[in-house]
Amino acid sequence: MSADVKEALDTVEAIEETIGSLDESAQDRGEEFFESVLDKSKSIGQTIERTNSVSDKQLAALENMLKCVRRWVHDD
Repeated sequence: MSADVKEALDTVEAIEETIGSLDESAQDRGEEFFESVLDKSKSIGQTIERTNSVSDKQLAALENMLKCVRRWVHDD
């Protein structure tokens, strides 16, 4: 597994963990947003696992999703 693939899959895991660590009230307030991010990040992660490769755009998208989730959590 290349370093980029590992970084991408670690980012998918960080997204899931960040959303999963929220209390129920916070998850409810951002339910649609979080569901969308989880669906998209999981889909990208599955593609990366299947192909064992990651594009710059996929990695950037995952990093942006994680930043947005963290920003939402921080601003809430």
